[in-house]
Amino acid sequence: MLLSIESGNSLILYVLIKACYFLKRTIGFIGIYTNRLANGTKAENLTIKEYQQITKMHRFPKLPLEASNINYSYEYDGFLPDYLFTMTYDLPAEMTIDEINYRKGDFTKYQSFVTIGNIKRVTYSEGEQ
Repeated sequence: MLLSIESGNSLILYVLIKACYFLKRTIGFIGIYTNRLANGTKAENLTIKEYQQITKMHRFPKLPLEASNINYSYEYDGFLPDYLFTMTYDLPAEMTIDEINYRKGDFTKYQSFVTIGNIKRVTYSEGEQ
């Protein structure tokens, strides 16, 4: 009788370990394809139309229609109001871009650009920490 209880417990333990392993692999697999972070989201090489679809769901900064090669990362705490949003995108070199360097309390906003050939690569970040 004792032997059958121990083998039953071993079987349950084995099944639980396999289920945890399967769940961990499934979540990792889903994460690869959705680009979702534990607390936030990110995307790379978006078109302006793709980015505009995302801004319908999130309050991300609006970009000029000429923007391309859009990459962003949005991370947040989940409990505190802390967050960090960073983005790079390309614009035609002839477009005017303002540089920003703003800080008030825990909030910061920064924007700069570099000219690379016939494009301006813009770097933008904002956050509260």
